[in-house]
Amino acid sequence: MNFSKSMIAMRIVIVAMSACYVSTAAASTSGPDIAIPKSAQQCAPLGMSQTQVLALQKDKFSSLSGKKTQQLAMALTACLGDADRVWRDEIAFSSLSALMRDDKLTVVTRRTLLARLQLVLAQSSVPESQTPSGPGSRFEQAFAALVLAEIARTQRIKPWMDERELVGLVESGTRFLQGVRDYRGYSDQFGWQHAVAHSADLMLQLSLLPELKTAQLQAMADAIASQVPAHDGHSYIFGEPGRLAVPVYYLSQRKFLSPDQWQSWFAGLAQLPDGITKDQVFSSEKALAWRHNVQFFLLSALANAAQLPDPALRSSQTEAITAALKLLP
Repeated sequence: MNFSKSMIAMRIVIVAMSACYVSTAAASTSGPDIAIPKSAQQCAPLGMSQTQVLALQKDKFSSLSGKKTQQLAMALTACLGDADRVWRDEIAFSSLSALMRDDKLTVVTRRTLLARLQLVLAQSSVPESQTPSGPGSRFEQAFAALVLAEIARTQRIKPWMDERELVGLVESGTRFLQGVRDYRGYSDQFGWQHAVAHSADLMLQLSLLPELKTAQLQAMADAIASQVPAHDGHSYIFGEPGRLAVPVYYLSQRKFLSPDQWQSWFAGLAQLPDGITKDQVFSSEKALAWRHNVQFFLLSALANAAQLPDPALRSSQTEAITAALKLLP
C-alpha cells in the first residue's frame, strides 16, 4: 500500500462535525530501569529546568552526547503525568517525539521505553470523578499512549521490534483503549488529557505496520468500535470520533475484512444500546449522547472513505457507512 505522507501527517482532513507480555519484556530488557516513574514530584529531568530543556529542544538536542540523550529520554517519562501542561506536553511528549523522529534514540532506549510505557498503560483506568487527586491528576496513561504511537512509528520507518513485542504492543494498546473511562479532553487549566484520541493515534500508527496479522488488525477494529459510542452516557466534544475514524481508513486497506464484514461492523455501531428503544432516543440524555457520538464517527469515516485510492474499496466502504447512517434514529 502506498500511503501519502501528507495524509498521515495531517491525520486526514475530517469533513464532518468535527501484563504477561509486559512482565516478560521487562525481564528481558537491558538498559535503564523500566519501573514506572513517580510523575509530578520527580519532573526535573537530569536536574534541568523547563527553560533548559526547551533550549535543548530548540537546538534539536545537538549539544548532548549520545549517552546523555538516552538518559534524558528516559528521564522525560517522569514528566508525562505532570499536571503542568508545559512539562507534560510541550517538553516531555514533544521532546520524545522529536528525538524519535530524528532517529536519536537507540534500540535499547526505545525497547526500554516500550516496556516502561506499557506498564503505565496496564494501570487501571478510572473515571475522572474517582481519581483520588482530582481533575489535575492521572495524565500519564494518555500521554504514555501518545508516546507509544511515536514508538510504533519508528517501527514503520525502520523495523526493530520482534513479533512478540509487536503483538504485546497491540494487546497493550487495544486493552487500554477498550478500558478508557476517563473522558477528559481539554481544560484551560490543565491542557490536554485526551486518552481516547491519543489511543486512536496509537491505533493509526499500528494500522500502518505490514507485519501485523489478521488477529491484531481485528483486535484494533474491535477496540475502536468499543469506544465509538463512549460509556456512561458521555458525549464527545473534543473531536474524538474523528480521531477514531482515521485508523479505520487505513485498516480498511489491509483487506482483512470483506466488504460484507465491514458492512456488518459499521451496522453494529448503529444498533441501539441496551435498555433504549427507538422512540426514546430523543428524550434520553444517554441515548442522545450515543447517537451524537456514533453519527459523528460515521460522518467522519464517510468523509475519509471518499479519499480511498482503490475505487472498489471506496465504493464498498461508502455504501457500508451510508447504510449504517440510515440505521440511526
